[in-house]
Amino acid sequence: MKPENLLVRAFDPQDLDPCLAIFDSNCPQFFAADEREKFVHYLIHECLPYYVVIDGISRMVACGGFLVENKVAELTWGMADRSFHGRGIGLLLFKFRLEQIRKARAIALKMDTSQHSLGFYLKLGFQIENKAADGYEPGLDRYDLWMDLKIS
Repeated sequence: MKPENLLVRAFDPQDLDPCLAIFDSNCPQFFAADEREKFVHYLIHECLPYYVVIDGISRMVACGGFLVENKVAELTWGMADRSFHGRGIGLLLFKFRLEQIRKARAIALKMDTSQHSLGFYLKLGFQIENKAADGYEPGLDRYDLWMDLKIS
């Protein structure tokens, strides 16, 4: 699957189950099991700008969103189906969200992630702002990351 064969579109409530399947494919390594309920709440009640990535056969392979407050954007609930990790889908989704964030005139970008996806985000230019050992649950550290959009 090549990134140019992928379509990014806005989340629709009918996308709930496929998004949950993507979440489940990433548990427990990338998300704590108790985060599933928070993700469901987000999708149903908060769902700020949120997007899904569809492959050439109408299968959802990734999802993720963001919010902007006081010119600071935050990436929210970004994930690719685990069976598709390492194929450029996460990068495609990040670049799409970054483009939308720049249109919203944000000057900085923040997010949190675990040690398992930290390297991906550091390669994109994020800086570590804080680390909390076992910050999500035992064995799942939390890293708070920051990117200055004025210089990136």
